[in-house]
Order: sequence, then structure tokens, then C-alpha cells
Amino acid sequence: MASAMGHGVADSVLDGQDQIKRGLLWLGSATIAARLLDVGATITVVGLLSTKQMGLASLPLSTCAILESLSGLGIGAALIQAKDLSRDEESSLFWITSAGGVALGLILLGLAPVLTTIYSEPRLGPLLAVSALKLVLVGLSVVPLQLLSKALQFREIGTVQTLSSLGEGVTKIAFALGGAGAWALVLGNVARGLVLLIAVLGFSRFRPRLHCSGSEAKRFMGFGLKVAGSSVLYQVYKNSDNFLIGKLLGIEALGLYKVAFDVAMQPTEALIMLVGRVGFPVYSRLSNNLAALRATFLSNTRSVFLLVAPVAAVIFFAAHPLLELIGAGRWAAAVPAVQVLVWAGLMRSATTMFSPVYVALGKPEYSTLESLITLVILSSSFWLGLTYFPGLGVLSVCYAWLLICPLLLGGHVLLMRHLIVLPAATYARALLAGIGPVPLIVVGLLLLERVTGVSLPGALHLLLLAGVALLLHWAYLQWVLRVRLADLLPKRRRTPVPPEPAPAVLK
Repeated sequence: MASAMGHGVADSVLDGQDQIKRGLLWLGSATIAARLLDVGATITVVGLLSTKQMGLASLPLSTCAILESLSGLGIGAALIQAKDLSRDEESSLFWITSAGGVALGLILLGLAPVLTTIYSEPRLGPLLAVSALKLVLVGLSVVPLQLLSKALQFREIGTVQTLSSLGEGVTKIAFALGGAGAWALVLGNVARGLVLLIAVLGFSRFRPRLHCSGSEAKRFMGFGLKVAGSSVLYQVYKNSDNFLIGKLLGIEALGLYKVAFDVAMQPTEALIMLVGRVGFPVYSRLSNNLAALRATFLSNTRSVFLLVAPVAAVIFFAAHPLLELIGAGRWAAAVPAVQVLVWAGLMRSATTMFSPVYVALGKPEYSTLESLITLVILSSSFWLGLTYFPGLGVLSVCYAWLLICPLLLGGHVLLMRHLIVLPAATYARALLAGIGPVPLIVVGLLLLERVTGVSLPGALHLLLLAGVALLLHWAYLQWVLRVRLADLLPKRRRTPVPPEPAPAVLK
């Protein structure tokens, strides 16, 4: 009996890891394509816009992101968690989330004059008003997109993601080249929502019926609202730095910080969002098997940091030549902020990996509490830095990120010890294995800088940095971890492993 149970756990672990690898393969490929599109669009737009235009666009984008986190009222996560779901319930959820998107758009319209007054910037009003359209489009997309996730249709989700990035990138570049200024970023964001809706309806077999019942959606609402609470708090603390910098240091300083944050944080954030999207439905299937869930989470942690840690090291060294290249020296002042934020982003990435596990275990309130604590600590740190260390400028906010994120990570590890019996030492080994190539890459890139100097042309300098880092990373995988390329790919299944039932958390 014990042997059979052991085999069952092992099979569940392998199946869970394989499903995540399969999802990462499809969504990872799509994310790389989407990131390349985003990077190309960002390089073009940053080279065309001024610091004030970047700062002006940041406020509508941040406000929209916070409200967008309420899209669907967390019903999407409840939909994935539920094991029984009828066609009528799907339709009811669709119409409710669509109505929610319209309501959020109206809220943003109402906030437009308030924010215009607070920041004494009349150009904010129209930018905020147009951003409201994105919320309506996302509300219409929630249910069909989450049904694709529930079915683990990662290839389709990846295609939707790539097309959305393409739509946003093309729109941003076109309007930036046309001299639209801050409007280029705002209209690009709206275009992303439009392409998302068109693409997800094209790939999903879901078609809503003319049916809506509040009683059918009720069992999803309690769980969903807890998830939505966590999401909105996450977006508030993630964007609170933008609102504080814009108010205390001005729009131009916000534009400089926006560029630094995007260069330093977005690559790792994109990978972590990818892992959360892939991991959550898999964790939900393993939620009754803690041994399998624990092993899958640890494997996921190591694999993710093997991807994001080397990227952070490269960004640290590439910050100066990259910003010199794309802005002809206009963004050189952002280099110190990038070099601090990139390591803060690495620690922040670790903290955001825990929330999908909490929700999968039917404990979304833990995620909400974590987001609330993070909001209070981070926002207070941002305010203290900007108020009492004004000479540091935006660097005071960067140092706050760097100091606070490791403390938050420690809190997550303690909580996971209680939830899934995860020893801190076991988690630390998985994390250190993922971060392992960083010292090797840092030493290699320092030697490269010594040998070549910093007088190389920008593009050649970036290619050399990326090439050396890639070579050293490959050496670490091959000779230290003994990982082959085949180990990173999903195995072909001989027999399907039936999913394990998730706990009945929806009443």
C-alpha cells in the first residue's frame, strides 16, 4: 500500500511538472515573441518621447492597471478552481463580468477630473477617459480567456498573448511616429484590449447564451471577490510609486522612473506572470496532494529562477549601453535606478510566486492579506524615502524596493511552512540553485568589461554581453546542475494521468 501511494505521489509530481513544462514551452515561446515585440516597440517609443510625455502617460496606465485588476471580480480564478461548471453558468458569468467591465470604465471616467485636479495637469483628463475603453474590452474577455486556461490550452493562450502584444506595439509605434506623444502609450494599451478580445473569441469555442442568473454566479462570487481583493491591492502597491513620484517629484521625474522600471522589472515580471498563469491550474489539480504540490512548486521555483536570474545580471551590465543606444543619451540619468531595481525585481519575482499556491489551496484570503501588508509597508517606505531623502530622487524609491522585498519573501516562506509543510532550508536550496549562475555571469561580464572597455558601439556591446552571459549560463546548466535541454521539455505521455480533485472551496 505504501509503495502504491509512493508511486501515486511520484506520478502526480511528474505529471504536474510536465504540465507546467508543457505550458511554459507554449506560453514561454509566446512570451519570448511577445516580449521581443514589446521591447522593439518600447525602444522605438522611448526614443521618440520626452520624459514629460512618458510621465504623463504613466498616470493613466497605472490607474487603468489598478481598476483592470478588478475585471471579472476574481470570477476567472473561481471558474478555474471549480470542478463542475454548466453552460448556463458560463453564460451568466460572462454577462456579469462584462457588466463589471462597463462599471469599471465608468469609475475611471469619474476619476478623471479628480486626478486632473490633484496633479494640476489638464491633459490627464482625456487620456484617462480613453483608457476607460480598455476596461470594457477586458471585462468581455475574462470568461473566454479563463476557460482556455481551465482547459490547459496553453498554445491558444500563447497565441492570444502574442497577438495582443503585436497589436499594442504596432499602435504605439504608429502614433509615436505620428507625433502623438503620451497618446501613443494610452492608445496602444487600448489596442491591446481590443486585440485580446478579438483573438480570445476566435480561439475559444465559448459563445455566450442570452442567459444570466445571479443565483448561478453566487457560488463563484465569494471566492472570486477574495481573489479580486488580492489583485487590486497588488496593483495598488505596484503602482503606488508612480503616483507618489508624480506628486512629490513631478511628471518629468516620473517619466525617468517609468523608463528605469520598465527596463529593470518588466522582463522578470513577464516571466513570473507567465509562470503564475501556467502554474495556477496545475496547482489546483494537485491541491489535495501536498507532497506533489510541494515538489512541483520547488521544481517550478528553481526553473523560473534559472531563467530570470541571468536576465537580471545582463540587464545590470547592459543598462548604460542600452539606454545610450535607445535615447541618444537622453535617458542616461535612469541607469543607476535600473541597476538597483533589477535586483529588487529579482526578489520581487520570488514573492509573487506564492499567491497562485494560496488560491489553488482555497486560501485566497492569504493572498489578500499579503497584498495588504505589502501595500502598507512598501507605500510607507516610498513616502519616507521621497520625503526624508529628497536628494536621492527616484533612487529613494528604488532602494525601498530593494530593502523590503527580501523581508516579504521571508514572510511567505514561513507561511508556506504551515500550509504545505515546506521547510525553509528546502526552499532556500531550490532558490539558490536557480540563482546559482548569477555569480558566474557577473564575474564573466566584469572580466569582459575589463578586457573590452566601455568604448564599444552600443549594439556590439549589448551583443557581447548577451553572448557571454548565455555561454556561462549554458556552462552552469551542463556542468553544475547536469541539466540537459531534454530535461527542460515536457515528456511524451504514454498514458494519461487523471487529475486529482481539488478541495470543495466553492459553496
